[in-house]
Amino acid sequence: MEAVNNPFQACRDIILKPNGVFAKLKVTDNWSWIPFLLIIGCALLSVYSYLAAVDTEWLRDTLLQMTAKDISPAERKAMSDMMAQGDILLFSMSFGMVAKLLIFNAIMAAYLNICSKMDEECVQGFTDWFGFCWWTSLPLVAVSLISVLLTMFSQSVQISQLVLEPTSLAFIFSIDFDSPWLGLFGSLKLEYLWVIYLTTVGLNQWTGMSMTKIYRIALAPYVLVWGLWLLVLLF
Repeated sequence: MEAVNNPFQACRDIILKPNGVFAKLKVTDNWSWIPFLLIIGCALLSVYSYLAAVDTEWLRDTLLQMTAKDISPAERKAMSDMMAQGDILLFSMSFGMVAKLLIFNAIMAAYLNICSKMDEECVQGFTDWFGFCWWTSLPLVAVSLISVLLTMFSQSVQISQLVLEPTSLAFIFSIDFDSPWLGLFGSLKLEYLWVIYLTTVGLNQWTGMSMTKIYRIALAPYVLVWGLWLLVLLF
């Protein structure tokens, strides 16, 4: 097996040879900045590409219809005027995208850190698992690039925000923004299959736990959240 010598090679090898990458990451510090910057950079690129292509007036109206249904016409106009100022949409959407990634990976890192305590020989702490989560999130780079391509080749300037999450079931099945299923279907994304796989590989390399336990740890947060969400919608 070819040795992993630098973080850029690790970003490439994690696609087909993730075992070697996670084995190297276990004994290497400060490589996680590379996937972090790649993921954040590509996410911001997708937002910028979207706003450069979309009809911003149509987008503002759509956002107001979604978030400000029960306010007065004067308040709606004030919100519309505020959203029209400068790069407020670019800033707010970019901030939201980055914050979502940071919060998700921080929660997952805390979860994995707790679970890793079941292995007495595991010495990794929260910051190690936080870096780990950026490596398992690398599939998001491909998702962002798909979003950019879809935006570039769109035949209309009235482009749904769902194009920013092109692998979600909400985008694939064109779920309406008024549908109560939008949130759940928007969270069901194909790349999570890849993320879960990378998580199992990484846990296998970083801990001495059995594969049965590793599969349970990798799947549990997704099954729990989606299962509870489904129950809320059904009942």
